[in-house]
Amino acid sequence: MRARVTALALLLLGRALLFGGPAFAQTGAGAEAESESEDGDRPPESASESESASESVPESESASESDEPPADDYQLPDDLDEIDGDDWELPDDLDEEDDEDGGDDEWDFDAVLAEADENGPPVLPVFGETTFTLTSTTRAQYRFENFDSNDLNDHFFSAWERLEAAMQGEELRIGARLDFFLPLAQSDCPEVATGSCVEGDARLERFSVHWERGPWKLDALDSYAVLGRGIALSFRRLDILGTDTALRGGQLAYDDGKIFFKALGGAANPQNLDPNTLAIIRRPADQPRASLWESPDTRDWIMGAELGYRLPGFELGAHGARYMFAADDTTGFRQQTDLDIVGWHVEMPRLASGRVSLYGEANLARREVDDQLRGVSSNYGRAIYASLQAEASDRATLAFEWKDYRRFYVADDVAAPAHRIYSAVPDLEGDYERPENQSNARGGRLQLDYGFPPGGWGLSAALLSYGHAEHRNSDPNDEGDPWSSDGFWLNHLTLKVQKVIRGRPTGLGWTFDLNGGYRDDRYLGARDAREGGDLHWRVVHGQLEAGIVTGPHSVELSLIHRQESKWNASALDFDDYVRGSLAITYSWQGRIRVSPVLAWNNEKRGSDAPVLYPGVEARFDFLEGSFLRIFGGAQPGGRICSGGVCRDVPLFQGVLGELVLRL
Repeated sequence: MRARVTALALLLLGRALLFGGPAFAQTGAGAEAESESEDGDRPPESASESESASESVPESESASESDEPPADDYQLPDDLDEIDGDDWELPDDLDEEDDEDGGDDEWDFDAVLAEADENGPPVLPVFGETTFTLTSTTRAQYRFENFDSNDLNDHFFSAWERLEAAMQGEELRIGARLDFFLPLAQSDCPEVATGSCVEGDARLERFSVHWERGPWKLDALDSYAVLGRGIALSFRRLDILGTDTALRGGQLAYDDGKIFFKALGGAANPQNLDPNTLAIIRRPADQPRASLWESPDTRDWIMGAELGYRLPGFELGAHGARYMFAADDTTGFRQQTDLDIVGWHVEMPRLASGRVSLYGEANLARREVDDQLRGVSSNYGRAIYASLQAEASDRATLAFEWKDYRRFYVADDVAAPAHRIYSAVPDLEGDYERPENQSNARGGRLQLDYGFPPGGWGLSAALLSYGHAEHRNSDPNDEGDPWSSDGFWLNHLTLKVQKVIRGRPTGLGWTFDLNGGYRDDRYLGARDAREGGDLHWRVVHGQLEAGIVTGPHSVELSLIHRQESKWNASALDFDDYVRGSLAITYSWQGRIRVSPVLAWNNEKRGSDAPVLYPGVEARFDFLEGSFLRIFGGAQPGGRICSGGVCRDVPLFQGVLGELVLRL
């Protein structure tokens, strides 16, 4: 079938060359958007790599004045429109005989199809027509002092090689990933401190089998998984955090457009090399287990299912999951933690003639902890999330989000590392913020967006307000009430002015994005030598993104600055510090990018860590999917958050090179 389509396409192409082809309206990106490396490690996060993806048509060339049809209104040339469909003939020269050869040059469709089959993908048993892909990612870096408490992970060279191969058939796909990591030029590691040294590693990190036929899908071994919006269960890759966790087991799914269900089970399989710290993650372990019925021991085991039904403009689903977490070896007391979650969701994306969309999800959790000191204890929690978007007019859009979390965290403990948090709880904040105590939070976010066509200008205003409280095991009856005297009241106001490019600029095009905000977090009750209503944390922030596009060239400016003040209960005083960065990115045809960047951060006062972090990054995309990236300089690291998950990463000083080849 594919070969026949190819032959027909060749025929139409020849017709277009002889009689003229159809005209298309020119739309699309003037500068391609930057695509990140598939891997989660970005220790030296450089300047904003985003190119100006939005473009603009001159105002004088409005749709009503243009002679060209819209991009989505394809029209045949007039000469083809006038031909009766039943009388359409090939050009005469294709019907005429070739006198020199004594034969004819009429198209032999059987020969064309045979040649297409001969040059097409190989046909393998079980797979059918099969394509092969291979991706090689090579990273080499030299790291200087990172100013953490470990002196054994500084001043060394390392090499990391990742090989990803896949066979894609008509219904079956098999993929594998090999990771090799080798530290070089490193001083000898003392036997008493082996856990603090950088170690080499080589392993089959991922092996996946995916089968799909009609409404059925089957995944075996390593795969990503989600239930609902990911609040109850989410195994995924978060590039910003440098985490990549898969489900090592199996998934069976069915979806015919109306009825859908999913069943899954297995063990958590995190990426074993932490790209930010270069440490080997050994817990939870990902080796096969001797028996499915013995204690999880060093592995986190998960079972889950989802069932739902769809009608036009309506979806209703229910889900459940059970987690059996590995024993906690940090204290030696907690033997076992089990977590059960049940929930449901409803989605109505086309209310009020498509102008309103609604999503809601509710989850109930029961946690049971077997502790040698306290015995067996249990508690209940909940997670309720809702979002509503409405088109107030052709220019205005209103969005509202609500969260209500109480004792809800899909991990063995609230202090679990990022790679052992198996959910994506919406925190309603941007990635630059550092939300606290998302396991106990209740409040909402309201945002209004207004556009001014056709110039591409827009305004946006958002207000976030919620209460949050720390998790407290000492009071199981009133544990972590977000609005109790043990909590905080956070308010965050942001304003944004934006100009985007629409269409392809014929001359000089430019973009502009300015946003800023004020974030205020206050005590709800007396604690930490403060009274109710006293300031806990204040942030004033601003960000400017501007770009100029002319032909194949573009220049982008990115400026971020944050002034923060947070109460330090130990010092009984405020910690005042600033964070920010300035970057300028030049791009040629979206293939060559050069980005000098300067970051600043004086949050780590009292240490030897620097305040200024200069660096430069260059990237060259020489083939589709293949590129070379080089970074030299420093990045401040610190606490980063995404999707309600936060982690601390060390600062980076050194040189890093990355070569990605895709075949």
